[in-house]
Amino acid sequence: MVDISALPVIAGSDTLYHLLFSSLEAVNDSLHLEMVATLNPGARTTDGLGPGTTLADFAARHGPLTLAYSVNDESREYVHFGSQPGNMYFRVRPPADDRAFAGVYATSSEYNTTTRYAPDARILMVIVDLRQ
Repeated sequence: MVDISALPVIAGSDTLYHLLFSSLEAVNDSLHLEMVATLNPGARTTDGLGPGTTLADFAARHGPLTLAYSVNDESREYVHFGSQPGNMYFRVRPPADDRAFAGVYATSSEYNTTTRYAPDARILMVIVDLRQ
């Protein structure tokens, strides 16, 4: 993400997660950690969900979902589940490289939402906001 500086935390050859900081500030030892993100499929919530999990599996455990993207946020697509914690965010991976989004959107305005999605769409990244 262009507005975020990310420092990887690596074990062996695996990147476990990234420490995220605003790119407006120089990263140093006195800077407070604001967010952590992972794309690692081995990272899981207590109920076994994480990067690589299908949206259908998430919805089965956490309730109805809504996908959204904003052109003002570089069209990054996120999904929100009815029972997810307020400090967690989930970015979505389209099911194929030739698709821009996992969701099926009826609009293409500044901010777009949908409850329809490709059946094989998956979670790409889990972001935890530590400021809350």
